[in-house]
Amino acid sequence: MFAIVGSSVIAVAGAILATLYGGAAERRAIGTSALIAFVVQLIAFAIIRLSAKENVVAGWGVGAILRFLVFVTYALVIVKALALPAGAAMVSMALFLFVSTLVEPLFLKT
Repeated sequence: MFAIVGSSVIAVAGAILATLYGGAAERRAIGTSALIAFVVQLIAFAIIRLSAKENVVAGWGVGAILRFLVFVTYALVIVKALALPAGAAMVSMALFLFVSTLVEPLFLKT
Protein backbone atom coordinates (compact mmCIF):
# COMPACT_ATOMS: atom_id res chain seq x y z
CA MET A 1 0.00 0.00 0.00
CA PHE A 2 2.85 2.38 0.77
CA ALA A 3 4.21 1.93 -2.75
CA ILE A 4 0.83 2.80 -4.28
CA VAL A 5 0.24 5.85 -2.10
CA GLY A 6 3.87 6.96 -2.37
CA SER A 7 3.87 6.74 -6.14
CA SER A 8 0.55 8.59 -6.29
CA VAL A 9 1.84 11.41 -4.09
CA ILE A 10 5.01 11.67 -6.18
CA ALA A 11 2.97 11.64 -9.41
CA VAL A 12 0.71 14.47 -8.23
CA ALA A 13 3.68 16.53 -7.03
CA GLY A 14 5.45 15.82 -10.34
CA ALA A 15 2.44 16.95 -12.35
CA ILE A 16 2.33 20.21 -10.40
CA LEU A 17 6.06 20.78 -10.93
CA ALA A 18 5.73 19.96 -14.64
CA THR A 19 3.31 22.87 -14.99
CA LEU A 20 5.85 25.19 -13.37
CA TYR A 21 8.83 23.92 -15.35
CA GLY A 22 7.78 23.91 -18.99
CA GLY A 23 10.89 22.78 -20.83
CA ALA A 24 11.61 19.24 -21.97
CA ALA A 25 14.91 19.12 -20.09
CA GLU A 26 13.21 20.21 -16.86
CA ARG A 27 10.52 17.58 -17.28
CA ARG A 28 13.19 14.94 -17.83
CA ALA A 29 14.83 16.10 -14.61
CA ILE A 30 11.51 15.83 -12.78
CA GLY A 31 10.94 12.32 -14.12
CA THR A 32 14.44 11.23 -13.15
CA SER A 33 14.00 12.69 -9.68
CA ALA A 34 10.65 10.96 -9.30
CA LEU A 35 12.07 7.56 -10.19
CA ILE A 36 15.07 7.86 -7.90
CA ALA A 37 13.02 9.29 -5.02
CA PHE A 38 10.46 6.48 -5.32
CA VAL A 39 13.11 3.76 -5.16
CA VAL A 40 14.87 5.46 -2.23
CA GLN A 41 11.58 5.83 -0.36
CA LEU A 42 10.76 2.15 -0.83
CA ILE A 43 14.15 1.17 0.57
CA ALA A 44 13.87 3.62 3.47
CA PHE A 45 10.36 2.42 4.29
CA ALA A 46 11.53 -1.19 4.27
CA ILE A 47 14.28 -0.28 6.73
CA ILE A 48 11.78 1.47 8.99
CA ARG A 49 9.35 -1.47 8.85
CA LEU A 50 12.10 -3.97 9.65
CA SER A 51 13.25 -1.96 12.66
CA ALA A 52 9.80 -0.90 13.87
CA LYS A 53 9.46 -3.60 16.51
CA GLU A 54 12.87 -2.98 18.06
CA ASN A 55 13.40 0.75 17.56
CA VAL A 56 11.35 2.72 15.05
CA VAL A 57 13.31 5.91 15.75
CA ALA A 58 16.56 4.20 14.75
CA GLY A 59 14.89 3.05 11.54
CA TRP A 60 13.73 6.58 10.81
CA GLY A 61 17.24 7.82 11.49
CA VAL A 62 18.77 5.35 9.06
CA GLY A 63 16.12 6.30 6.51
CA ALA A 64 16.88 9.99 6.97
CA ILE A 65 20.60 9.38 6.52
CA LEU A 66 19.89 7.35 3.38
CA ARG A 67 17.72 10.12 1.94
CA PHE A 68 20.35 12.74 2.73
CA LEU A 69 23.16 10.73 1.15
CA VAL A 70 21.10 10.11 -1.98
CA PHE A 71 20.17 13.80 -2.17
CA VAL A 72 23.81 14.88 -1.94
CA THR A 73 24.94 12.22 -4.43
CA TYR A 74 22.17 13.27 -6.78
CA ALA A 75 23.24 16.91 -6.52
CA LEU A 76 26.96 16.37 -6.90
CA VAL A 77 27.14 13.42 -9.29
CA ILE A 78 23.93 12.36 -11.02
CA VAL A 79 22.63 15.79 -12.05
CA LYS A 80 25.96 16.62 -13.67
CA ALA A 81 26.45 13.17 -15.22
CA LEU A 82 23.02 13.24 -16.86
CA ALA A 83 23.25 16.96 -17.72
CA LEU A 84 19.98 17.70 -15.94
CA PRO A 85 18.88 21.27 -15.17
CA ALA A 86 20.00 21.63 -11.56
CA GLY A 87 17.09 23.78 -10.38
CA ALA A 88 14.32 21.49 -11.54
CA ALA A 89 16.22 18.37 -10.53
CA MET A 90 16.97 19.46 -6.99
CA VAL A 91 13.62 21.10 -6.26
CA SER A 92 11.76 18.05 -7.51
CA MET A 93 13.98 15.59 -5.61
CA ALA A 94 13.57 17.52 -2.36
CA LEU A 95 9.81 17.78 -2.86
CA PHE A 96 9.37 14.10 -3.73
CA LEU A 97 11.39 12.90 -0.77
CA PHE A 98 9.53 15.27 1.55
CA VAL A 99 5.96 14.52 0.50
CA SER A 100 6.46 10.78 0.35
CA THR A 101 8.05 10.83 3.81
CA LEU A 102 4.92 12.51 5.15
CA VAL A 103 2.77 9.47 4.32
CA GLU A 104 5.06 6.94 6.03
CA PRO A 105 3.46 7.21 9.49
CA LEU A 106 0.10 6.17 8.04
CA PHE A 107 1.56 2.75 7.25
CA LEU A 108 3.53 2.20 10.45
CA LYS A 109 0.59 1.73 12.79
CA THR A 110 0.75 -1.66 14.45
